[in-house]
Amino acid sequence: SATHDKADLSARHPRARPDRVNILLVDDQPARLLSYETILGQLGQNLITARSGVEALARLMKDEFALVLLDVSMPGMDGFETAEMIHDHPRFERTPIIFITGVHDTEFDRLKGYKLGAVDYVSIAVVPEILRSKVSVLVELHCQRLELQQLNRSLAEANEQLEQANTTLQAEKNRELEALNLHLQKANTELAESNEALQAEIAERARAEAALLEADRHKDEFLATLAHELRNPLAPIRNAVEIMSRFPIDNPKL
Repeated sequence: SATHDKADLSARHPRARPDRVNILLVDDQPARLLSYETILGQLGQNLITARSGVEALARLMKDEFALVLLDVSMPGMDGFETAEMIHDHPRFERTPIIFITGVHDTEFDRLKGYKLGAVDYVSIAVVPEILRSKVSVLVELHCQRLELQQLNRSLAEANEQLEQANTTLQAEKNRELEALNLHLQKANTELAESNEALQAEIAERARAEAALLEADRHKDEFLATLAHELRNPLAPIRNAVEIMSRFPIDNPKL
């Protein structure tokens, strides 16, 4: 069941890792942009160019980028100002920036770049293998972050579904419990009524038994009284019968 659930979750929420990500290359010199495209072309990603800080910001507003390769020395808005504006925006505050410069190469410049949120500071002339390796690592981190975001969304949705299922289950259990309580209450009421009827029947039987005992006592008293009361008048009658029995049956005196 767990395997099926995972398979179903994967089917509904495919992995967020894209086939290609966007990389923004910012430099006012076309030759440098072309060299960056040549160096990074082997990575198989979408390389998008901009020739000024303003153009770079416009590109960022339209698409999502895995990282920005940013020249420090540009006319108008330089790389430092561009980086500050990029990271001041909540949407791009975590976008990695690699500074590239052939002029601002002092320790102070590097410190300033890192304070502005740069992840690396590369000096010209650029070593292709090193630059390609740095960009590749940042692209992989970006893809992993996308996967993690998608996983978090999937987990949040799964938790919501689980909460709904628990709520439904709890409501069903409550309904079953209420029905059971009603049934028990009805059974208890019927049992109480049966007990009352039984107690009434027992009481009625006790009264009938007492009445029978009382009637039997009255019968005994009546018979005793009758025997006592009849004894006196029966005695002379018995004596008369005994005297009459001494005469023949055809005696006129009988």
